[in-house]
Amino acid sequence: LFCVDGDGNIIFEKKLDRMAIDAAEKLVAETGISIVGYDGDDLYTTKQTEIVIHLHEHYGEPLPVLLPSLDNSNNVRNLSTHEPSTHKLLIMD
Repeated sequence: LFCVDGDGNIIFEKKLDRMAIDAAEKLVAETGISIVGYDGDDLYTTKQTEIVIHLHEHYGEPLPVLLPSLDNSNNVRNLSTHEPSTHKLLIMD
């Protein structure tokens, strides 16, 4: 949850539990659907699928970016590893 006042100041913030994010990512992996994590105005995904790009192009959301690996490899990190977590998840088919 992310609440701001009329001036854009954060008045309340609570991030999602990592276990909940991990469970959502397992569902995404099992079903082949897409996931986007919101951290304020920054959006992250594990795969830039057609529906993820549509979210940006059609609705004007920022283009979700892949979380780069921490070891300089070409691997993409799971959203559950993002620090300091995310405010919400959008699961799309």
